[in-house]
Amino acid sequence: YSLAAMPYDPVVHISGDELAAAARGESSTLTPEEAGWLLIRAPMPNVYRVPYWRAWVFISMASAVVSFMVIVLILSRRRLRIQPFNHFIVGLAVPDFLFSFACIFTCVIHSSHGDMWDEGGWMCDLQSFYTLFGAVGSMWVNVIITMEVCTLARCTHDMVSFRPTAVKTIWCRLTTIYVGGSLFCLVPTFAYKVMPSIPARSYAVRGLNCLPVEYDAPSRLFFYLYTINGICFIPLGIIGFLCMRVWRLTVATHKSSFIVIRDFLTTGAGPGA
Repeated sequence: YSLAAMPYDPVVHISGDELAAAARGESSTLTPEEAGWLLIRAPMPNVYRVPYWRAWVFISMASAVVSFMVIVLILSRRRLRIQPFNHFIVGLAVPDFLFSFACIFTCVIHSSHGDMWDEGGWMCDLQSFYTLFGAVGSMWVNVIITMEVCTLARCTHDMVSFRPTAVKTIWCRLTTIYVGGSLFCLVPTFAYKVMPSIPARSYAVRGLNCLPVEYDAPSRLFFYLYTINGICFIPLGIIGFLCMRVWRLTVATHKSSFIVIRDFLTTGAGPGA
């Protein structure tokens, strides 16, 4: 088996148990690293996969309905719509809705087909794209939410009136995240079609769902330096740094400031409002 067979080349002539044993170092033909990469492409039996997809149809439906209701509820009611912070909540719900909505159709196709359906080699990349976008979008929206809370903390600490970010500005930032996130997600999912040398592909992990994963040494480097950094390490680092600032500006100095932060998150009203 070629370690770089893409985008979906299942390993079917070696059992998952054999590959798992090889990954533990119990093989003379495969290194643990190679076995681990191949194990990702060894599909689980259909007796497990089909119920998994069927379950995710209902999970995705529930998630899509809840996310859609949050969006409609806030945007349709003026009392909620005029509170700027509520638009951040809508911004969080959008990636969740898009992921859940797309996941419904993907899982229906797979479960009705009785196997991972990837005719033409595009379904796996598409699933990988919208899954990655859902995660990237949510993480970076949380970054700008934390920035807003940090601004409130600074105003509280300096005892000045807090002006929430204008709704138009919030949506400019959200649009930037959605567009930038989409471009970011294109690289590890579709860029190989125009740049075959790029070490980034999507796999149907254990035959269940497609994700960007590592498959050799260069792809491991790309996976952690680009994909995981953009989706996890960088936004979490920013959020962590901002949370420490909020703590220093509020809890560490004035306990009453923490109450102001709490009130802002629940009512959208800052000091001096």
